[in-house]
Amino acid sequence: MTHAEMDELYELYALGVLEAELGAEIDKHLEEKCSYCVEHVRKAFELLATLPEVTEAVQPPAGLRRRLLASVSTTPKRRSNWVFAVAGLSAAAAGLLIFSLWSATQASRTREQLNAVSQDRDRLRAATADLNQSQQEATRLRNDLAALTTERDQLRSAAANLGKTQAETVQLREQLAALTKERDELRVAVEKSRNDAARFSNQLASLTTERDQLRASATRSEQEAAALREESATIRSDETQFHAAVEILSRPRTRNIGFGKLESIPHGHVFLNPEGLVLIGAQAPTLPSDRTFELWLMPVQGAPEPVGLFRPAASGQFVFTSARAIDTSQIKAIAVSIEPRQGSSAPTTKPILIVPLG
Repeated sequence: MTHAEMDELYELYALGVLEAELGAEIDKHLEEKCSYCVEHVRKAFELLATLPEVTEAVQPPAGLRRRLLASVSTTPKRRSNWVFAVAGLSAAAAGLLIFSLWSATQASRTREQLNAVSQDRDRLRAATADLNQSQQEATRLRNDLAALTTERDQLRSAAANLGKTQAETVQLREQLAALTKERDELRVAVEKSRNDAARFSNQLASLTTERDQLRASATRSEQEAAALREESATIRSDETQFHAAVEILSRPRTRNIGFGKLESIPHGHVFLNPEGLVLIGAQAPTLPSDRTFELWLMPVQGAPEPVGLFRPAASGQFVFTSARAIDTSQIKAIAVSIEPRQGSSAPTTKPILIVPLG
């Protein structure tokens, strides 16, 4: 049920004559604290409270009660009076009906007055709300005015300090100009330093290159000197061996033993003497730089005995001389093997050359 449908039921609800189902609907709204129903029920009870004041109190005529009782008497002889009593009661009922209609009219008029008062109250409430809104707007305007006043005072203070700020600005500009000049001078000095550093770097690179060239030249000179010293030592050794070989070859007990008849294999002569031997040959194989030839005496019994180390010439020719005393009766052969550059105490490879002495 809508509030519009319930508008005509609130007075009946207040009188207590509303149907139970409709009354329960209004009770439900009141339990839910419906503001619309609470207000209209309150108005209905206020209207009922004003009804006794609508009509003026009337004092009944004297003897009215007595006459009414007499009119309803059951005495047979007063039957004609009963008829008049009934007529009187009918007239009274009619009067009461007219009074009721008049009362309803007055109640409707009172309701209209209450509605008018309610409308005036609502207008006053709206006016009060507008007034509150106006007061809030005025408060906001006052706050805005205060803020603008504060901002104005701040601007005035800033304007008062503007002269001082301008003087500080001029001073800062002068300091900035001095710093800019100093910066430019430092830039020139840095650029000059960079140029000097680049020139020094170039000179240093040139000197370094020259130093490296001199070091390389010195290294080559040292290598050439070492080669010359080695060659000189070789010459001296060859000379010593040559003299020793000549001495051995000139002795009458020297034996000449040839080996290697083919030109494609190592071949040459062994000159053997109890006071030494000379090995002369050609077609020696090329040796690695870390290898050398080692000559061995092969005894009739026992292990080979090392005699000495030698390296062939680039042409494959070789000469080895030993002034070591040799018991030729105990030596059955001489042998040559390839050994490490520092030599070995016993052969480590198969001999490339074996010359029997028998």
